[in-house]
Amino acid sequence: MPEPAALREQAVLPPGVSTLSSRLRLTVPPPRAWVRLQLGPHEQPAAGALRIAGVPLPARINRWQGPEPVISRMAPELWIVQSAALEPAQLQVIVAAACAGRIAAVTDVSDALVTLALSGADAAALLARGCCLDLGPIAFPPDACTRTRCAQLAVILRRADCDTFELTVDAPAARWLYDWITDAAVGLDSRE
Repeated sequence: MPEPAALREQAVLPPGVSTLSSRLRLTVPPPRAWVRLQLGPHEQPAAGALRIAGVPLPARINRWQGPEPVISRMAPELWIVQSAALEPAQLQVIVAAACAGRIAAVTDVSDALVTLALSGADAAALLARGCCLDLGPIAFPPDACTRTRCAQLAVILRRADCDTFELTVDAPAARWLYDWITDAAVGLDSRE
């Protein structure tokens, strides 16, 4: 009987910037630390008082606050905390310390997620090709985030500023999303 093959780590997208057109850039930022914070139902009233590295938890669902760390509220009891400056273990310790004495689950999900940033004047138009949300600045302002589907994938979509959207996806699907964005950009710069 042959020996089982060892699992190989999947290739990760290398950090870098691709210019898709004069109005569109696709960036793969360096890996970030990601922590999932879930508070118990009886902890909800106290959530507004919590601070993680000085940043308060967003009170509204589908909103984020930051800049470091960035905290996104995804559901009544669920926040996603990301940091470009901290290692995953450091961020997990900081989040756990902020929740000390409360019923909370603090989980490092850094290895499971990859973020792509799409920026430029055509970013919302490109996303409209694969996402059914209204991404106009009134319906989806610069502090908005949500879980949705884009290009048939489950993503966390965050508007980082007026012309920049971040799409966070499961690591195994990152290459597929990257390729889809590249393909979907074809023809956008020729629109009138």
